[in-house]
Amino acid sequence: MGELKKNIEKYADVLKTKELLTRKVNTLSMGQKERVTITASLLHEPEFLILDEPSNGLDIESRILLTSAIKTLREEMKITVLIASHDVDFLRKTVDRFIIINNGNIVDEFANINITAEDIENKYKIHANLKEA
Repeated sequence: MGELKKNIEKYADVLKTKELLTRKVNTLSMGQKERVTITASLLHEPEFLILDEPSNGLDIESRILLTSAIKTLREEMKITVLIASHDVDFLRKTVDRFIIINNGNIVDEFANINITAEDIENKYKIHANLKEA
């Protein structure tokens, strides 16, 4: 089996997209499209993956699948994943570090340990609606 085919199977398994790869794009939900796009992005085994607002518009099932897939990519496959997002709740369940950027400048960086909505609101003067992890 060719290297590309092995990678398709490996990443389609992680992202739960095997059954989606033969479907027409216009038949896929937003969450399915996001996962198929990430699968395609991984085929040549990059060292890192950059995702821009990956949780936007996703239903709860798609968010759970995406969170699980990103954790697997990071923890088991050792791929660095950089996520740009305003969805602090999604990030808190997905990443191990936060980098806060304001007007293009890094203003803070910290580990994802016991972060509360109050911490974020007090320090950065933004509203954060976090659910308990």
